[in-house]
Amino acid sequence: MKIGIITFHCAINYGAVLQAYGLQEYLKSIGHDVYVINYRPDYLLYPYRLFFPERIKCSGLKGSLYVFLRELLSIPIRFKRRIKFRRFCRQRLSIINLDLQSEDNDFDLFILGSDQIWNRDITEDDSVFWGDARAFQCKKLITYAASAGSVRVLSEINKSDIRDRLSDFYSISVREKSLSTYLLENIGIESQVVLDPVLLAGRNVFEQISCKINVNKPYLLFFALEGNDDAVAFAEYQASAMGLELIIMFSMKEALKDRRVKQTLSPDEFISYFQQASFVITTSFHGTAFSILFEKEFVFYSSGVAQSERMCNLLSELGLSERIYSTGEKFRIFDKIDYTSVEQKLEKNRMASIDYLASNLS
Repeated sequence: MKIGIITFHCAINYGAVLQAYGLQEYLKSIGHDVYVINYRPDYLLYPYRLFFPERIKCSGLKGSLYVFLRELLSIPIRFKRRIKFRRFCRQRLSIINLDLQSEDNDFDLFILGSDQIWNRDITEDDSVFWGDARAFQCKKLITYAASAGSVRVLSEINKSDIRDRLSDFYSISVREKSLSTYLLENIGIESQVVLDPVLLAGRNVFEQISCKINVNKPYLLFFALEGNDDAVAFAEYQASAMGLELIIMFSMKEALKDRRVKQTLSPDEFISYFQQASFVITTSFHGTAFSILFEKEFVFYSSGVAQSERMCNLLSELGLSERIYSTGEKFRIFDKIDYTSVEQKLEKNRMASIDYLASNLS
């Protein structure tokens, strides 16, 4: 089949780009002709601009000047990060331009997802991610591992509207069990829970694109989308207790003074840092997914309810609920993970995900 994937591939976000790559590679591996549709709405590009003049509106000249200078000094970091992401997408993703407002295309199937395509806090309730585009008419349309971030987001939408929006889908799969339960009990729509594409694709897919990194000492890797002082303090404590060097990665915050921070890594370099870490602490869903994929000792640092909901679903399913550390807890050392048991549970979920795709790709 000729398959088009519509997801968040254009975000300068490691998880977004790599989950798109994972789904693409899995579908290619089973013989399909797969493309990532180059859908680039402004709301996905806006958070990754080079300069944010609106941040300069501080009280007082001194504060405004400080923020202005910080914004200027951040531009080279953001530019380098953007260049590396664009290079990765150009080389690794089979991106194709498609007019979504035209019915003129030869695709057999469109897959919406994965990632938080139904999180209106991100997408501004974009109807495209609900299947509303002329390009989808008379085509088979399914979702794969769609997420709303939290069922709270969907509960704010009229139930009949959700039912109407999903009526054109041939089949629906979601990433979280809580979302599947909500759709069934409140909307009357059945859906299947499947693995995120990172875990579906498997370790070998990502090992093949990892690269050499210049690290000589065992290290604890802390990965967060944005800065969090409490989480950094927790990572510093754990690294010191384990006798490990601390390496920090941010996706969206620029650290101008802290040399421990790696903030201009390409997606393949990102994979390599996870692959070689001795221990991982992360505030990210996909940071957790890659920790599990590479069988790392890890802790998910939770600082919010929505985060906990997403992670509780995944970690509970794999018997890893004790790996969640919440803000305010007493610092502690964690027991080793039994990855033999985890892999058995993961394989069961992987086979269910493969069966879902097999039953719909015909």
